[in-house]
Amino acid sequence: MSQLRLSSSFVLSIIREIYQTGSDHCVSSLLNSAENCINLNSRELDSVHCAALRFTLQHCTAVSLSLLFTSIPKAELESIEPLL
Repeated sequence: MSQLRLSSSFVLSIIREIYQTGSDHCVSSLLNSAENCINLNSRELDSVHCAALRFTLQHCTAVSLSLLFTSIPKAELESIEPLL
């Protein structure tokens, strides 16, 4: 079975919606459909995006996170690092 590759903009929209609705049960469904890979390559993350990413990381057990060429504010990065 080949891996479903979701675009980073699509993934960002999904995790933001999951975060804003508090739908933690949807995190596992998202990760299952993307074979446990969160692709956020080439994105500029703001504080809401980072909160959504933290929410996602807090509600999963295993994930591959791709952040190639992604801009994350330093304070936000420091709050994400412990979750990795």
